[in-house]
Amino acid sequence: MGLSSDPERRAAQLANLVKGQSSDPAVAARQRRGLSPGRQVHGAYAAARRQPLEDEHRTRLAAQFPGAIDTPAGQDLVNAAAKRAAMLDLFGAWLSDNGPIVMRGRTVEVTAPARELRHLLDAHERAVFQLAALEREHGHGGVPSLEDYLAQRALAAGQADGEANR
Repeated sequence: MGLSSDPERRAAQLANLVKGQSSDPAVAARQRRGLSPGRQVHGAYAAARRQPLEDEHRTRLAAQFPGAIDTPAGQDLVNAAAKRAAMLDLFGAWLSDNGPIVMRGRTVEVTAPARELRHLLDAHERAVFQLAALEREHGHGGVPSLEDYLAQRALAAGQADGEANR
């Protein structure tokens, strides 16, 4: 399929082509890690591209929720959340390079990676809330609930006021 003779469509087609290394260092680094000229793919479903990021997120989540990781459900949640977080990184990198909106003919559409990113964000947020609940349930402290956090802040503010009055 060649370039369109319609100026608007031709400009959109040319904007989607990769022409060498980007001047942005972050984009250029991602290009060197496996993006080839022509059609770009996000790689979020490729285990080989996702695995290093997934390992980093798994380590971070295990440190953040040490009590939850001791339970079978917590291990599953950490693994799933780490996988989603790695996919979020890859989708986000692709979207920062290509943008969330494309023009198909005269119709403007949201890209599939942008839609998938929204669903992954929702699922990841639910998993982190479940991990925090497991952490509180097993008495390892971890992430306090909002009510506990606000109570701690009020107590700290009251103590600070008391010391200032002395």
